[in-house]
Amino acid sequence: MEQMRFKISSALKDLIGKDLITNDNVAIFELVKNSYDAYATKVEITFEEDKIIIADNGKGMTFNDVRDKWLFLGFSAKKDGSEDSDIKNVSYRDNIKRHYAGAKGIGRFSCDRLGKRLLLSTKSSLSSHIEQIYVDWERFEQDQKTEFAQINVEYARKETGVLFPNNGTTGTVLEISSLDKKSIWTRKKILELKRSLEKLINPLSETNDFEIEIICKRELEKDNEERANNKHDRDIVNGILKNSISSILNIKTTLIDIELNGNQIYTKIVDRGVDIYKISENNIHFSELKDVRISLYYLNRSAKVNFTKLMGVEPVNYGSIFLFRNGFRIMPFGAPSDDSWSLDYRAQQGNRRFLGTRDLFGRVDIITDNVEDLKEVSSRDGGLIETDVSKQLFELFKIAHRRLERYVSGVLWGEAFLRRDYFHDEMEANEERRKLLEADK
Repeated sequence: MEQMRFKISSALKDLIGKDLITNDNVAIFELVKNSYDAYATKVEITFEEDKIIIADNGKGMTFNDVRDKWLFLGFSAKKDGSEDSDIKNVSYRDNIKRHYAGAKGIGRFSCDRLGKRLLLSTKSSLSSHIEQIYVDWERFEQDQKTEFAQINVEYARKETGVLFPNNGTTGTVLEISSLDKKSIWTRKKILELKRSLEKLINPLSETNDFEIEIICKRELEKDNEERANNKHDRDIVNGILKNSISSILNIKTTLIDIELNGNQIYTKIVDRGVDIYKISENNIHFSELKDVRISLYYLNRSAKVNFTKLMGVEPVNYGSIFLFRNGFRIMPFGAPSDDSWSLDYRAQQGNRRFLGTRDLFGRVDIITDNVEDLKEVSSRDGGLIETDVSKQLFELFKIAHRRLERYVSGVLWGEAFLRRDYFHDEMEANEERRKLLEADK
């Protein structure tokens, strides 16, 4: 039998780039995740006229990395386990305890989403010089009959002149120019990016080993005006992003915390600082889950007021229940108006009995070294591919949600007392419930 081979059109560039990475914010998310996976401790995102520069102080790439990994279409060294195989004397994974945030091998095409030209400069500890490649994405769009591999990418070596964040000696700098004219980076758009990036890394995390800084000189004057008017930090463009809000949500609220650790599941409910109950159960039904933590906060009136005061935005406009894999957010879980956890339809069926996204805030964390365990759809903002792991994760979340709901609805809202005839009639029960909610006790 005669053998044949596929040919790859240069038009594939759009199929795995612009068509999958659906907006500019998601494109920058992907590039920041790549920096995180390169063990960077800091990423700087600089906006200039017709240019975006994303620089990190990670481990960088050697010539072989650039040629055999970065330029290898669809290849993910994180997925096949070869990402750090050439580093013999430096154990980044031991120095910085991280799991990979991405593994599909298409995040590099985010650069094409943002602009038509890319200059990549990178240096590894194994190199004495800087590797540079220049990509003109428009070359791939001229004739779709041209094969992808036939289009050249320019390469050069440079001895000095590239600066990495925090005076790093290694790292990667992406200079993206000829920006897409349809998406002008106005102050409003940069602020939207900043607010999204604040939620990219677990906002309830207590770790501070990864910083993201936004730099835009043309907005410095406006930033100073906003500070003079005592505006909230989220209204300031320039600066290092702040992502921890756990201290805010510990104020006057009800929390359920479920931690699955191997063969045990630990559950705790705390109501405004008072432990209501703690239980430990054998992990019988969730064999695919190894390391999961679910923290759900019921937002009573006082908690919502405190949240708004300290964050500068109402909870309903910030988001609700976020999903994080290895510390990085999976979209669109938690976005305003998103109901990926399927709570709101149910809440509409049982007024004053069920908790929807407007009543809750929190996060679901899952840690895994197996990139196949919890896979995002390739469009990058479409959620999860259904797997055994994802189905068990949703079931565990359902348990957490229902337990919190039974406490809030049954005790705080008085539904259990009504069912057990503690009140003469529903009118009396509603009046007592109203007093209870107003007093917030």
